[in-house]
Amino acid sequence: MPRDLKPQDSDPAARKVSTKSISDTLGDVSEVVLNKSRTLLSDIAEELPSLRTQPTWIEWFGARLAKMVLLFIGFLLLLFVLIWWSTLPSISEVGTALGPNPDPVKLAEAFNKIRESHTQWVTEFFQPVVVTTLLPIFTLLAGYAFGSQQTNRGNGDNNGNG
Repeated sequence: MPRDLKPQDSDPAARKVSTKSISDTLGDVSEVVLNKSRTLLSDIAEELPSLRTQPTWIEWFGARLAKMVLLFIGFLLLLFVLIWWSTLPSISEVGTALGPNPDPVKLAEAFNKIRESHTQWVTEFFQPVVVTTLLPIFTLLAGYAFGSQQTNRGNGDNNGNG
């Protein structure tokens, strides 16, 4: 127990003074600790080496093109999923195409075949547009932009002279 708060102190004024002096002391200590930690954190941040190097203009442009191509691929993917979902035939549409009171087994078989052919049509349309054309362009741009940054960092300079 601290000396200021001894149980034998019966004077309430003495207790108030001691409580106030303790709170003042704690406040001073907390200010010192907070200011010290802020100073220490800023000192540490200033002493750290720069982890981020400025990319060259070509690397920046390649990364920006790769970002645009990736966003375009995402937009096309969303568009193809919406087209597939909105044009997907329902079981009632297949039932009306088979006529009144169709056999449930034939209805299920026809429904599965129509859904498979519909999904295959969307996949065959999606594959040459996105997978065969845009995905290689994205990998080319991203590989150049990020690969050239790694090569420059590993070599030490742009000429490869470590």
